[in-house]
Amino acid sequence: MIWRNDDINPNSNFALTEDLYSIINERFPGVTLWSCVNIFARYNGAGSLYREVPFKYNPVEWFYDVDRIMPLEWVDKYRNISNIVSHGLFHIDHTKVSRDAQEMSILSSCRLLDTDIFVPPFNAFNEDTADICNKNGINLVTPQEGWKSIDCSDFEQEHELWYMHSWRWTPSELRKKLCQAQAV
Repeated sequence: MIWRNDDINPNSNFALTEDLYSIINERFPGVTLWSCVNIFARYNGAGSLYREVPFKYNPVEWFYDVDRIMPLEWVDKYRNISNIVSHGLFHIDHTKVSRDAQEMSILSSCRLLDTDIFVPPFNAFNEDTADICNKNGINLVTPQEGWKSIDCSDFEQEHELWYMHSWRWTPSELRKKLCQAQAV
């Protein structure tokens, strides 16, 4: 089983993330945890990348208004509790930018984070995204693989691919959701 935590960023609460990962590890020994890291963010106290949630439908330029960068020592802390994968330089829909911009985001973030896995923000990718990843030995993670969001879906214990956004959860909420599934 793989649990993917999207949107790890400079605003993320490491202690909260560590608590959530402990709950997942307790429930599913041997689970593989992925911390999907965005390099740039805009400060807010809620843990998400930007203040106005949801932010999916904003123009690409909106995502460039950043004032924080992910410190590499924080990445090392996350590396101690999970696998580090790239979620891009900015949390942009890569299908809305040029091939060159995609290439810059994917290659530089993967190299900086020392990973060969790219999880596109909003699960959005196109032929350019796939080609860039393929030509550079990067595993492109796509929704077609069967990923389900624990944020939006009922939990199914037998399903193997889950993703979440830790800034949306408290430990008690996650425990409750996982226990409800066990009771069914």
